[in-house]
This record gives sequence, structure tokens and C-alpha cells, in this order.
Amino acid sequence: MKIGKERIAGLTQKNTAGGLRYYWEPNPAQRKAGWKTITLPIELSDAIATAKKRNDDIANWKEGGARPKAIQRYVKRATFGHVLARYRAEKLVKLGAETQKVDKYAIEKLEQWAGDQAISYVTRARVRILRDSMCPGGPGTPGHHPAYSTLKKGRAIFAWAMAEMEDVVTSNPFENFGLPAPDPRQVVWEPDDVTAFCDMADELGWHSIGRAVRIGTYTGQREGDILKLTPADWREVTLRQLRFDKELYAQLASDHGPNAGKVMGIRLLQSKGKRWIGTPIEGEMRDEMETAITAAKQRNQGKEIAEIAKARILIKETNGKPWEQKDFIRHVKTVRDAAIDRARKLGDVARAERLDALQFRDLRRTCVVTLGELGLDDAGISAITGHTLATIKKILEVYMPRTEAMAARAVVARIGPKPKKDDAAEKEQSV
Repeated sequence: MKIGKERIAGLTQKNTAGGLRYYWEPNPAQRKAGWKTITLPIELSDAIATAKKRNDDIANWKEGGARPKAIQRYVKRATFGHVLARYRAEKLVKLGAETQKVDKYAIEKLEQWAGDQAISYVTRARVRILRDSMCPGGPGTPGHHPAYSTLKKGRAIFAWAMAEMEDVVTSNPFENFGLPAPDPRQVVWEPDDVTAFCDMADELGWHSIGRAVRIGTYTGQREGDILKLTPADWREVTLRQLRFDKELYAQLASDHGPNAGKVMGIRLLQSKGKRWIGTPIEGEMRDEMETAITAAKQRNQGKEIAEIAKARILIKETNGKPWEQKDFIRHVKTVRDAAIDRARKLGDVARAERLDALQFRDLRRTCVVTLGELGLDDAGISAITGHTLATIKKILEVYMPRTEAMAARAVVARIGPKPKKDDAAEKEQSV
């Protein structure tokens, strides 16, 4: 509003039932950041003074000074921070929850590095300086993985900005940042190592951790999705879902337990990738799942049916509450370290070394290899674990030739099956 020769930003006047009133109103960008319309004093001179005070607050906010708690931090347009802010608001929120967690570190690192700088500051030369500061030793040294993840995220952000902010971003300085991808983990859990770990978990009283490992071995799901399993995720698999294959249904149906005569399994929406996975569960794993589900329902007796359905199957033994993922991973390490100590005391150095290399996330890869050894094709494995077909192929290309089971099958295929003893005796008699 213009008062004499002076224009006062945000100052407006309106005719109301009580007469002429003055207001200060934010512009769209300020409103989006959290600034609200305020009613100014009735006297024009006081209204002008109050509006100017609010504009001083806005100016201070833009310079990075103090701001009300409900107001977002100001990000200057045409800065790298502005690009990051838009990426968060428009792209990151559409990604899976797990992906958002992983990307958070990289985006924060990029913001600390050059968030307050003009976009022109982010050049290929400066990106390489950032690379060297994060990973001074180069590939294969400490810092390689976080540096690669950060630079890769920077490349993705600029690629997005070139499409969505083409008037501001015209090139991608993160292209060819000169750091190769870290070597993928190449660890699988041997069956004996699973047994050693789970036995130690039970001995230490962490039965839920041993159960989680067994579920991970069987289903190939991530620890976050396993920890979120509820009774509602345990569902009947109908004959229709099995394409009316009665023989298949009979093989999977259990003759005991609370769901005797039915095929049961897990159905969940994976947190990463947002893929629905439905996996029938049979044998000892089914018995263990139904025992855990029964216990979860008993713990929540008296609650509404909907609440019981949402109860976690795996809870922390010390407090009866759902596991937090970081806490769970810390306790997995505790159990693993105890299993390593046990192996060393027994003189089993090889097992101790294998256990020392294991992480819970390796169970997902282990499941793929196990299913591959059983002869499942890529599509069958993908239906269970939720991996893409391309990822399944990569895993099997790395591991399958090196597993003893597959090598043994290859040898038998080459030499042919041994004759049965009866056949051999008949051959001797005929000579």
C-alpha cells in the first residue's frame, strides 16, 4: 500500500462492518513459509509503524536472523539451497520412507557444503574438491561409501532440477564426479552360522532377534519390514490365488495349528520400492510365525480388534515395545559378538571370522542364493523377495558359481547319476 510517496509492503486496508481497518498481509512466498496475516491498529500512524516492524522482521528473516518458531528457514532463490528445498518438497516426499532416510544424510551434507551459495558456485571443479575432502584416500578407503552416496545424490538432484527448474539450472556439475561405486557386499549367511547366531540370541534371551533372522532367511525381506510385521500381515492364501492348483495347495496346507487345513503366508507392502509381496509360509517357519502371532494377540487382549491386528509380532523383550530399527541393529551386533566369542573359545576360528563379517542385511542376499540353489528361476525368486529381475540376475551371477551346492549339482550333471547297488549287482552277474 502506498502512503504518500512511500510504498509499505504488506499494508492493506479493508472496509469492514466496524469501519475501515488496516492489515499486514504476506506475499505468497512468505505465506508458504508460515507468515500469517495480522490485524493492525486502528490509527493509520500506528498501523504503518506496526507494518514496518513486521517488514523489518521479514528482512531479518531473509538475512538468516531470528524468526518465529513456526516460520521456515528462508532460502534465497537462485541458490543451491533453494534447489535442495524444492527437491525436498517436490521429489523427495514422493519416494519411499526408507529411501528418504538414506537420502537425508546426503542432502544435509550438500546443504552444509554449499546451501547458501549461488548455483553458479557449484562447479565440476568444486564438486571434485568436495569428493576429495570426503574420501581423501580414494576408492576402497574409509569415506568411500558416504562420499559416493552424497555425490550420486547431488547428480540426481541436478538432473531433476534441469528438468523442473530449467530457467535456473542448465547443467549438471555432478556428472562424472570421478569416484566409482563401492564394491558391493559379497557376504551370505551359511546355514551353520544362522544356527550359531540364533542359538546365541535365544541363550541371551533375545528370542525376537533370532526369530527375525529366521524370517529374514526364509523371506528375504529387509529388517525394517520384518520388524513392522503384524497379525494383519498374516493371511490365508486361497486356492484361487494359487490358480486352483489343488496339488500345490495340498503341499502348502498345514494339518495342525490355529489355521489347520489352510495355506497361510505373509503379505506386506515393502517400505522401499513400494512393492506388494505375498509369500506362503510352511513347515517350521509357519509354526514359529503362528506361535508369535498367538503371543502378540494374547499380549493385547482386551483391546479393539483393529488394535490387535496392528500389534507388532516382534517386540523387545526388556520393555514389551516394538523394536526401533537402530536399536535392533545394535542388539544384532551384540548377539553376533557373543556368538563370535563362543566360536573362538571353541577353537572354531573359521566360523568366528565368518560371523564377524555378517550383517542382518546380508540375509536378503542369502535368501536369493538359497532359492537359486533350489533351482527357482529369477521370476520365482523375485516373487518372494521383491527384488527386480535385474538385481536377482546380478546376485546370482556373483554367487551361484561359487556355492558348493551348485558346484556339486554341476559335477553330478557331468558324470551322470551313480547306478543303484541293485543295478550294479545285476551288471556283475550278467558278465
